[in-house]
Amino acid sequence: MCGIVGYTGTQQAKGILIDGLQHLEYRGYDSAGIAVFNGKEIEVVRRQGKVAELVAALGADDCLGTCGIGHTRWATHGEPNDVNAHPHLSGDGKIAVVHNGIIENYVELRDFLISQQMNYPKPLYYSLMNLLGSHDVDRLRTALAADRNLRELSREDQLKYEFSEGALSRALQQERLCAAIQFAIPGVPSIYYGDEQGMCGVCDPFNRLPFKEGERELHDWYARLANMRNSADAFSTGHAQFMAATGDVLLILRWISDGHDAFGDAAENGAYLAVINRGAAEVHYRADCSAAGCGTVEGTAEPVSAKIIRIT
Repeated sequence: MCGIVGYTGTQQAKGILIDGLQHLEYRGYDSAGIAVFNGKEIEVVRRQGKVAELVAALGADDCLGTCGIGHTRWATHGEPNDVNAHPHLSGDGKIAVVHNGIIENYVELRDFLISQQMNYPKPLYYSLMNLLGSHDVDRLRTALAADRNLRELSREDQLKYEFSEGALSRALQQERLCAAIQFAIPGVPSIYYGDEQGMCGVCDPFNRLPFKEGERELHDWYARLANMRNSADAFSTGHAQFMAATGDVLLILRWISDGHDAFGDAAENGAYLAVINRGAAEVHYRADCSAAGCGTVEGTAEPVSAKIIRIT
């Protein structure tokens, strides 16, 4: 049994949602969560266990807003844990969803989405330019540091906008994660000049300032990624498999086996696992790398970190 409650109005939604979930506890459940729009983004907090565990996890400044949904869920599919709890958030963070019952046609939905990739020629995915920044958008570090839509500002205010040291530091950490994904996935990593130095700039023309050296550690990280990618055929034409160890930890497996790449051409064998943890907590992960002939690979992902390891 599951319980769903929603609220939109003029009052703070968090307390109303929690009260509603508490009234639904008689229905039986093994996890609980809420999602609230705070005026900028949807905040989601969810926990395995009773509503009391959810309440304990909610800080005073969490989920402040006047529109939200809540859910108590019985895990009919998958184990009960924080990741499997509802609400679920879309990849772009714009939609939060809860549902009762079982999505019976999930296999058909999955196969349909996979077929969309299969309907395009494989070379397309291996020749795409993997861009994180360009002259048409805010510089990468700027976009990661911003807490608002900078394009809403006038050109004069964009030029004067200042970021805190904390925001810029967090953006550097996050850019390392972005770069690891950029270099690990199929396609061609394409770097907008200066992003590897941590240059800042709000859209055109402020993102076209003359090149200058800046963050040496970030530059060295990009250099290590480039050297690693250039040294292994697995990154250019190898197979790819994507896995989620948790809601915060992405695993990307790239490999070549039997001396042939994804196109059947001769290539050097090798298997690599990219581990990207965007969360603030250390996570122990288990990766099923049997597709590459490597069995299960285990390890620890440090908070807000990225690494790419060779497994064969």
